[in-house]
Amino acid sequence: MKPGVLWIEDGAKARLADFVAAINVKGAYDLGITLNASDGINRILEHPFEAIVVDIRIPPGKNSDWEDLYSEEGSEKVAARLGLHLLYSLLDPTKARVKIPKIPPWVTANRFGILTVESKKELEDDLKYLNIKVFRQKKAELDQNALLEVIEEILKNRGIDLKEEC
Repeated sequence: MKPGVLWIEDGAKARLADFVAAINVKGAYDLGITLNASDGINRILEHPFEAIVVDIRIPPGKNSDWEDLYSEEGSEKVAARLGLHLLYSLLDPTKARVKIPKIPPWVTANRFGILTVESKKELEDDLKYLNIKVFRQKKAELDQNALLEVIEEILKNRGIDLKEEC
């Protein structure tokens, strides 16, 4: 059975196809994609994933709590950083601005990785606090294998050997 992977992305469709193509060519993962915080949370609450890759700049989706937070933060993806708020909601509810009821026990920091345009330096304190070890910055010249590499690093850190899985 292929490991389930969720990518919570802002929907930048120009690059989306490039990143997904590398995953499809490898054929080793069952990839799900959500394009906002609300849908990302819903998928996590519905189904366990071996790896979850989060973009920091995601829109709120159709949930009043996420929409309210987005408005409070200036109604702009760069300033709102809802991906970071999503991580706090799941990994440290005591510091969360959006509370998630009944977080599944499988939701742990070692299943998460970040693929975003923010620099590691900008997020360093949060990554350290949340114990997220896998980070990759999107750049204009970013290799189309970036998503695949983030997923593989998450799984490797968790001790999941894809040679045995496939």
